[in-house]
Amino acid sequence: MLWGCMTILTLISRPSLRRLVGQSRSCGTVVAQAAGGGGKFPKLSRVLEDRGIEVQQRGNSMKAKCPFHGNGQERTPSLAINDEKGLYHCFSCEASGNVAGFVAEYEGVGYSEAMDLLCREYGLVRSRPANGAPQTQAQREAAERRERTRKLLEAATAFYVAALSRPEGAACMQMLRERKVSAQSAHIFRLGFSPSAGQPPLSQHLLSLGFRQDELIDVGLAYRREGSASLVDRFRARLMIPIASAAGDIVGFGARVVPPDEGGGAKYLNSRDSPIFKKGSLLFGLPHARRAARAKDQVVLVEGYMDVIALHAAGIAHAVGCLGTAISEEQLRLAASLSPSATVILALDADAEGSQ
Repeated sequence: MLWGCMTILTLISRPSLRRLVGQSRSCGTVVAQAAGGGGKFPKLSRVLEDRGIEVQQRGNSMKAKCPFHGNGQERTPSLAINDEKGLYHCFSCEASGNVAGFVAEYEGVGYSEAMDLLCREYGLVRSRPANGAPQTQAQREAAERRERTRKLLEAATAFYVAALSRPEGAACMQMLRERKVSAQSAHIFRLGFSPSAGQPPLSQHLLSLGFRQDELIDVGLAYRREGSASLVDRFRARLMIPIASAAGDIVGFGARVVPPDEGGGAKYLNSRDSPIFKKGSLLFGLPHARRAARAKDQVVLVEGYMDVIALHAAGIAHAVGCLGTAISEEQLRLAASLSPSATVILALDADAEGSQ
């Protein structure tokens, strides 16, 4: 039962959480270039307003209600904003930093991920790493590999989503209907289907788009049989559940077997661990839950993918899942960072796995 064992746990105070997470809040210049030319991130006041935070102009100064304490409901704005320097400072809770530091704190992500979020949001590309130093050739090549990996996993997600709506996905759609998963929920979480043997495989589709065999193997989408040069899809005849990083990029998949193939292997498979996918460092549904968790000032942490989807459909949009594994310290940190008061509600199955 989803609510069979519920524990309310306030992990740590917000100042202690900041020290635990150790997010960088460098006040140096944030360097990026517009996709179509030069430029930097927009003014800090615009970044706040784009996140629904009202900025008040008072003479030559700007202030806003600080979103990092009191659930953003303080009576007198205490967050000072300096667009010229690109800095902010709260005179109540002492939160301070630059544009990327604000987004890191507000969105519950790391400093580098915050820069990536800003670049995607405002059509920029990073020209320097987070410390402001010029990129080396190795860093540029690593950035190019990360971008190819992002595009590869996006293409895989689109393939699975399309397969769910085709005839071969009928059994998977029926399973979702039986579990009361609506079309809207399937769309929000980008649920898909991996075709069974006899259908055109994902690997064939991705290779036709120009991706290489080694790239598919590296992210765990395919493998080679011993003595064979051809690829075999890792996921076949399964409900595909994309898993996103805190920054919103797809980094892997959870996959559930679809009836009548219940006996054809493990009920659930995850992408294997890789440089971008580590189960103990991810929370399912985090990008979807971020805004609601801040508004509610709490996070509901459950075990499975379907638990998260069901809770969001029921209006509990501040729920995240631990990918069906024992909860790690990093997952607790991630969950706590979404709530201004670091309040996490554990709603785990009342069984041996849940007690872990």
